[in-house]
Amino acid sequence: MAAVFGMLFIATVLLSYGAVIKFLLVLAVPACVFLLGIGVFMWRKGHIYARVFTVAWATFLLSVISNSLGYLGLVDGAFIQRYAIMVGSGIEILLLSWVLALRYAEERKAKVAAQAEALERAEEAQQTQQELNERLEEKVAERTFELEITLRELQETNSELEQKSSEDALTGIYNRRYLNRQLEMEFRRAYREQTTLALIMLDIDYFKPINDQHGHLVGDQVLRALALLLQRLLKRPCDVVCRYGGEEFAILLPATDWEGAMKLAKKISLDVADYNFKTDAGDLTITVSLGVAVAHPEQYALAEQLLGAADQALYSAKSAGRNQVRKAINRTMDSSISS
Repeated sequence: MAAVFGMLFIATVLLSYGAVIKFLLVLAVPACVFLLGIGVFMWRKGHIYARVFTVAWATFLLSVISNSLGYLGLVDGAFIQRYAIMVGSGIEILLLSWVLALRYAEERKAKVAAQAEALERAEEAQQTQQELNERLEEKVAERTFELEITLRELQETNSELEQKSSEDALTGIYNRRYLNRQLEMEFRRAYREQTTLALIMLDIDYFKPINDQHGHLVGDQVLRALALLLQRLLKRPCDVVCRYGGEEFAILLPATDWEGAMKLAKKISLDVADYNFKTDAGDLTITVSLGVAVAHPEQYALAEQLLGAADQALYSAKSAGRNQVRKAINRTMDSSISS
């Protein structure tokens, strides 16, 4: 059909209008029937717009048939020949325009619905993401809380371990390890702040006979009781008493001069001698020997030197007969102190 109409198009250049129009009108009828058949076929397949399309082409077909019959002389009527195709085409155009408007409205409606659906899906996705974020935040908060608890427990455990590592198992006071660390810290502070630092070394006199005569359990009771007594005699929170080893104790006194250190050492010596130690072997009395050393600003270069001076003073007290207090002698001290 396309080929025939193509040949007819070429014939319009070669033949007269009167001859070509007859061929055109004859071919227009099967062409319209063909298009009408397509519309009916699509209508039966369920296409909504095929109905309007079929009605439009049926109207145009009736106008073409009427016009063709008029030109062929089969129908008499000048109005039909002049206006049939015009009216049919106008009705067809209106119907097809209506179809286009309906399709445009439907596509627009479908687009709006698709956009609404996409927006709804986006909102659902956003809601889902928000819920996931909230769950994640809850899990993170829960894990953080658990981690904080674990860290707190770990810190408490470390503090307990640190305390135990710095605590003497027998007497419950600080041990030699703690003394070394605290002495170094207080020595640096005294040097930095230009203050004095006193250290008292204490040893129980004739402690071995107590163990030999009454047993080590009684000796341990004496050590524990002495540790408690020494703690009670210290009045300041910064003062520290430690078990140095065996029956030896050390007392660290920050910001304490010779007068304060000697006064406390003599009080300790008198109070220990007057104290009755309750043991399984009955009440026991003991005496102690004490060595006192005081570090003035820039007097000692190292904390160990202060410890050595106090220890040397202790052994000087023991060599002199025990149950007494001796000062440490240092070459940098003036004559009033060394005497």
